[in-house]
Amino acid sequence: MSIEDRKQLYRALRAVADLSNIHIEVLIIRAVGQDIVFGTDYISNFRRGNIAQARARKIHSWLSQNHWADVHEVVPDLFPAPEAGPWKRLIEERAQATGLKIQRLDQFGIVQRVRDSAEEITSLQLGTPFCFEIDAPRSGSAIMFQEHKGYWYPLPLSKDGTGLRCMVGAGINVVPHSGDSKPISLTENDDTGRHQFVCLVIDEEIKLASLKTIEKAVPQLGGPIAPALLNSLASEIKSRSLERFALFRVAVRFVA
Repeated sequence: MSIEDRKQLYRALRAVADLSNIHIEVLIIRAVGQDIVFGTDYISNFRRGNIAQARARKIHSWLSQNHWADVHEVVPDLFPAPEAGPWKRLIEERAQATGLKIQRLDQFGIVQRVRDSAEEITSLQLGTPFCFEIDAPRSGSAIMFQEHKGYWYPLPLSKDGTGLRCMVGAGINVVPHSGDSKPISLTENDDTGRHQFVCLVIDEEIKLASLKTIEKAVPQLGGPIAPALLNSLASEIKSRSLERFALFRVAVRFVA
């Protein structure tokens, strides 16, 4: 990293400190470890770009994984949105365009199958209740992500709305559901335009470190998932036996 890059790194870390109301030294400790010793004018020197390369890389990596959305807005050149990467390639190469459908729900939370079961839904009005129908090849956990304007967000599917996972069986399932196959209503109330939804069905016994990190962040994640985490998830999936996973995608346009 150049001196100018390290100045920009300070700007990014300062922005996170201000947003979270946490002292910048506390964030540095979180990023590089407890063994750091702050000398005289350490923060002032950092602001001028005078910080060790190894320490700067650790801070950059920590910000990329934990506060990417915030720092991307402040210094996009240092924290760019990737045009391509393992996550995007995984979706392009492996995600099936069939097997995942959007279903409208009526005011009682019932899927409107009679009218729409043979219809591919390509647009919904803001505020329209909906759920998903998944034709799962095997039982396991369904985990979903939503993309809008290039940013990816977790889509909580648990009954309490804080967890990512929803159990599915082999065959047709509604997602999310309350545990008795009754669908839980979802709505999009704010953002018009094209939204892409990706569903991953994963065998229960498979453990993925990056997915666990994303799941831990869901309750307090108010913004997009860091691209580095999604790329790590894709790389982990590709390193395993791909037949243990199923990947689906569907897109819809929300209109006012």
